[in-house]
Amino acid sequence: MTQGQITIRYKDKSINEEIIESKLSFHKGESLLLLCEKAGIPLSAPCGGKGICGGCRVYFEKGAPLPKPQERKLLSAEELRQGVRLACMTQMSEDCVILIKEGKTDVISGKFDIAWAQDDQITDKGCDRLGQSCFFVADIGTTTVVLEKRKKSDGSVVDVYKAVNAQRKLGADVMTRMEASLSGRQAELKKLIGRQLSEGIACLNQKGEKADLLIIAANTTMVHLLLGLNVEKLAKAPFVPELLEETEWEIGSIKTYIMPGFSAFVGGDIASGIYALDYLEEKEPAFSSGTGWKLFLDLGTNAEMVLYRDKQGFATAAAAGPAFDGAAGTGFFGSDMVALLAKLYREGIVDETGTLDDAYFETGISIALQEGTLTFSQEQIRQLQLAKAAVRCGIDMLFKKAGIGEKDVDQVYLAGGFGYYLNPEDSAEIGLLPADLAKKAVACGNTALLGAAVYGRMILRGENRVLPAQLQSINLAQEPDFMESYVNYINLGSN
Repeated sequence: MTQGQITIRYKDKSINEEIIESKLSFHKGESLLLLCEKAGIPLSAPCGGKGICGGCRVYFEKGAPLPKPQERKLLSAEELRQGVRLACMTQMSEDCVILIKEGKTDVISGKFDIAWAQDDQITDKGCDRLGQSCFFVADIGTTTVVLEKRKKSDGSVVDVYKAVNAQRKLGADVMTRMEASLSGRQAELKKLIGRQLSEGIACLNQKGEKADLLIIAANTTMVHLLLGLNVEKLAKAPFVPELLEETEWEIGSIKTYIMPGFSAFVGGDIASGIYALDYLEEKEPAFSSGTGWKLFLDLGTNAEMVLYRDKQGFATAAAAGPAFDGAAGTGFFGSDMVALLAKLYREGIVDETGTLDDAYFETGISIALQEGTLTFSQEQIRQLQLAKAAVRCGIDMLFKKAGIGEKDVDQVYLAGGFGYYLNPEDSAEIGLLPADLAKKAVACGNTALLGAAVYGRMILRGENRVLPAQLQSINLAQEPDFMESYVNYINLGSN
């Protein structure tokens, strides 16, 4: 028997981001997260609804239930007083009014760009049924999806589509989405991302010149979910992917090429990044500072790291979780969180173990910034510590495999939105990057999109396409000294 009604207010991106209201009936004890999911109301659940990330925040304007113990751990006292609750922990009991806020989409098109001379030998060789003047490139990230429409004649960007990855409601990282796929939601995951890409294509093709070719860069798991491939072997040791090769597909009646990847952990988005860096180094000699080793970092929910020189090298990845995404539902980016943690550490409010001063340990510390007020909790600090320790350990493992030290690295490339906004000095302050490497860091923007443009140029020129480097993939969990190294890097500071 129906027990009550919820009024949910949220921003609908399909109708010019208009605030709309939905009224849902519920039975006592029903999960708010599942109610929203069944009604098609957009609500991110980064941990897949397990109650461990604090990402599915909602704001009760009326009828807020008493907080659960887990909510008291993940939310500040001020947030709880304001009616903030976690949808996955909320079981409906009485009529209420809820506001769903969605944070900013942390995506960028790039600091550098790829372009070529208009007299370049661009043809439709090898691209049957192609004849339009533009092509698409797409970066399917775990957190965000970005499409660009570019001119075939010179590679210049005509228009951009950006959105939060629609699969995010089933989990923030590759592990939670693989779990969802293996739990019977494989078809749903495929449908979500396929529909989102089709919507992006339709949006970009509605105005101006048309495009008839799509190049996709994505990590190995995202490719599997896009194509509806079984992830059972990918989800457990020895982590065997069903597909790593270039794949031809069709999305929204558009001829599509999915870029090849290196391994289960280092996919087509990283191959794309290396394509981009190689192209920029060739076309812009000042882009690189030398011919020695280069460290490429793409830090997000899945933190990928590549150390290479002369098209040879080593690659690894670490599951950083949602820590580098920022404060869920607040609009603060992961780079903001690193900057704030560095500031608190410098001022002695957080010690080297990551523990807040007694005055803030239970409630967290509220900091007024230009974007608004951010409450930084002890739990958020812990998640950042674990993520930065995994990255720092991964870098060390790459150096050991190559037999080199920090002095042998000429350049550190920071890819993606997190790297674009990250202050290298702050990263060194908390121990995310060694101080010497932080001085060599350059933010490159979305290298996955840039490399996809390079790959599109190769297709349009009818060129043979091979992986841009030969990389030995390292599984951190199988390294004998990984855990000891990981634990050593959990503390803050330039250790």
